[in-house]
Amino acid sequence: MALLVPLLLLLLLPPPALSGSASSPHPHSGLIPPFAPGPPAVSLPPAAERLLSAGKPYATQSQGEAGGRGLVVQDVAAPPEIIWEHVADFDSYERMVPRTTLSRNYRTEGKVGGVQMMWTEMKFSVVVSKIQCFFKHTYYPSKNSLIWTLDYSRSSDMVDSVGYWHVAPHPSKRNHSRVSYSVDVRLFDWVPAVVVDVLSKRALTDATGWVKKLSEKKALERGVEFGGGEAAVKRGLLRRVWGLLLGRGGGAEEGAGAKDAEAPPAEPAREAASSAALAYRWACVLLIGALAAGNLVLFAESRFKHGGKEEGKRKVA
Repeated sequence: MALLVPLLLLLLLPPPALSGSASSPHPHSGLIPPFAPGPPAVSLPPAAERLLSAGKPYATQSQGEAGGRGLVVQDVAAPPEIIWEHVADFDSYERMVPRTTLSRNYRTEGKVGGVQMMWTEMKFSVVVSKIQCFFKHTYYPSKNSLIWTLDYSRSSDMVDSVGYWHVAPHPSKRNHSRVSYSVDVRLFDWVPAVVVDVLSKRALTDATGWVKKLSEKKALERGVEFGGGEAAVKRGLLRRVWGLLLGRGGGAEEGAGAKDAEAPPAEPAREAASSAALAYRWACVLLIGALAAGNLVLFAESRFKHGGKEEGKRKVA
């Protein structure tokens, strides 16, 4: 009941107007020290490993120059490259991340394989509050990390915000990843306490939750192998042979085909070529079968004639 009353009051009050602006700078150039790229400075106890093995997130504190910060670690049944496809796809956050009503990159810099920077406008809807922010994301592929701060050349509806992603191969499970996420947010006094809770404490587990769900779904769609050893190799070979018989190709072609599951349909010319190739393969199979059957008939006739001549010779004798 104590929580219900302030929530009802929030519903009766008009939502505060967005103060974020792309045309005016932020009041400062950074109050919270940003995260450093690289693995988190934390060691996981045996209890954390058991929790992660059960598919649950582990919340702890990372230690650094800025002191202790909340950190969530989550094991994901997907390789790092699939996870990064979701984490770094800021233009799609609106349809992937809860409470995000707008997300678009308005500037990008960097080269493939090197450090990449993305400036992103985002809007969030939490309870009755509307939050507009401008972020600068920096992706370090060689350090398996992505960090962010506010874009201080634009005005945001937060006092300050910094954050951190780290995605690395799992230490013991094939094609699994260990994801670490942390965020440090300071909000204005007019922001309700329930909103502060959602954007700070709950944001930790919520972030790793949507990444785990989408990445594991994508890994299953692409047929990622999670086992190891001889059995996995045999399964892979059988799948490739079956794919060749059906005209689907194998190996890299199979992965590429699964990756394009959400792509537009193939062009008619390409579909016709694929159908023609499949028809050609089956025509070859039928031709080989017909030749084999013909050889059997000729062999049977030859044996029959030879047997008849031998019988005639015995009668004459």
